[in-house]
Amino acid sequence: MTTRTPRVAAAAALLAAWGLGACKLDTDTTPHGAVRKFLEQLDRGQCDRAWAMLSANRRDQFENEFRRLGARAQVPSAVELACRPRPGNPYPGLVATSVQLQGSTGENADVWVDAKDGSKWMVQVVKEGTGWRVENARPQ
Repeated sequence: MTTRTPRVAAAAALLAAWGLGACKLDTDTTPHGAVRKFLEQLDRGQCDRAWAMLSANRRDQFENEFRRLGARAQVPSAVELACRPRPGNPYPGLVATSVQLQGSTGENADVWVDAKDGSKWMVQVVKEGTGWRVENARPQ
């Protein structure tokens, strides 16, 4: 039993390390990883998590729009405003089939998104702190 325990512990540690490495593929440490994570969270209806992936500037824009719309917004918060399909909001419903880094200039990057519906999008991301955040998206 004593010879088996270190092997089991080593195998468990190896699996844990591999699992952590796999998770790094979908984080905000890369521009395309941030876009992928943001779109997946929107698709899952995880508005708070998707909101956290928006740049501070983009969150401010949604906050201002929410205040401007008032009761016409028909949602309880700017977070919901950013997460719900409506005219002028490109994010909800944008389901990616592929996400590729187009180019980066240090603090800014452009990411191509091929959408499930056949459309192509350019998503701009910005570096904030140690991670990347979604700034804007436009169809191509």
